[in-house]
Amino acid sequence: VFDYAKGERFDKTAVRKKLGVDPEQIPDFLGLAGDPVDCIPGVRGLGQKTATALLGKFRSLEAIYENLHKVSAMPLRGAQGVAEKLAEQKEVAFLSRRLATVVCDIPRPKGGVAALQRRSPRASRAWLAKLGLRRLHDRL
Repeated sequence: VFDYAKGERFDKTAVRKKLGVDPEQIPDFLGLAGDPVDCIPGVRGLGQKTATALLGKFRSLEAIYENLHKVSAMPLRGAQGVAEKLAEQKEVAFLSRRLATVVCDIPRPKGGVAALQRRSPRASRAWLAKLGLRRLHDRL
């Protein structure tokens, strides 16, 4: 995992120490806790500690919702309220996870990035607009 803001790289141990979850759980973690810097809402009223505890027990967002009836019995402060918040905000949790997931399967221009650099600005803008990359489109 790479923190672009700080220019730091974290291995699995460092991620677990910093966030309390494994690297592959980060999208689920952000789906629960959110991240205001990246406009990821998360489940309102759930913080990082609660997200870490839930993922420590259930490992994924799907497993949390499959076992929602067990959340209220967890040794969490306000566990019944946590279960209610999760139930009420299920769509937000899954949307937030989707927002936190890096998309790696975007179409590439023929010839890779070098070909994109050789394209005319008009062709490059059209390709970026097609992908919905408005900020990059506007910079050209």
